[in-house]
Amino acid sequence: MFLQARSLFSRLDFPRLSSKFARFYKTEFNSIKVGQAIEYDGKPYILIGRHHGGTGRGQAVIKVDLKDPVSGKKTNIRLKGNDTIEVLQLTQRKFQFLYKEKDSAVLMNMSTFEEISLSDSLLEEGMEITVQYLEPDIGVLSWRLPQRCVYKVESVSQKALKAKGTTFYPARIESGIEIQVPDYVKPGEKVTIDTDTLEYISRQ
Repeated sequence: MFLQARSLFSRLDFPRLSSKFARFYKTEFNSIKVGQAIEYDGKPYILIGRHHGGTGRGQAVIKVDLKDPVSGKKTNIRLKGNDTIEVLQLTQRKFQFLYKEKDSAVLMNMSTFEEISLSDSLLEEGMEITVQYLEPDIGVLSWRLPQRCVYKVESVSQKALKAKGTTFYPARIESGIEIQVPDYVKPGEKVTIDTDTLEYISRQ
């Protein structure tokens, strides 16, 4: 899952958009999947949802949810399944976390030595992430951490929570993020969590 908007992360500063971006191919809207980048009304958008909205003049109408990758604003439009849409090219590259600099993390592409800065509290030294680009004008669009990562528990609250028949406690990992851990997890121990949901998976 690529991260685009979550309260844990600071918003990226995107370059100003010009009228040119990498067009990939044209196709009917029916064949486009959620997560792809498209051009609509001369601007790039990310398709984040689609819902059947009845028929219009004998053809099925689809309610489409779009997100502007520059401003983060969402918009809704209606399209027919056979409407032709321009698909924009998304590029994925691997980066490795090098070090922290103030509130950001500096990462490097180990093949090209390109460096970028991201704000993400879950990044750990040496971690490899996948960065997604919308080229050439917008640059970094989103990024994806490994699905499961290990973090050190700094503190555990004494306030118990009941979940799935087990007693869970709020705990804070070394990055400062709060998660829920079983009652047998102690400060100083390491745990594996799901980076998409922040759910506890196991103790190391």
